[in-house]
Amino acid sequence: MAMPATISTQIELDHAFDESKTRPVVIFKNSTRCSISAHAYQTYRDFVEEASSPDTLFTVIQILDARPVSDALAQRTGIRHESPQILVLKDGQVAWSASHWEISREGIEQALEKGAA
Repeated sequence: MAMPATISTQIELDHAFDESKTRPVVIFKNSTRCSISAHAYQTYRDFVEEASSPDTLFTVIQILDARPVSDALAQRTGIRHESPQILVLKDGQVAWSASHWEISREGIEQALEKGAA
């Protein structure tokens, strides 16, 4: 069972941006205090388990454990922090993002198939 890698430090976040120069990187920002986030995170985990994108790096930031990293991601990308939130990085840039109920299996799939893969 594949699980997303956890990003909990600035170094790990920097590594994700570096990795995005050679393969797509998906970052999911999760809050364990939010029911919408719980639903979106389950959707994301199900997608990761069944993903046919072996070259994609799937990650998660647990916001309550790593808020400074989540804030650094918002500052670095210019995309305001929301939770839940998902971003696809390609070539060190955000190729796609969504938040709350916009997060769907189809959205992730399309982002990886079109501009991000």
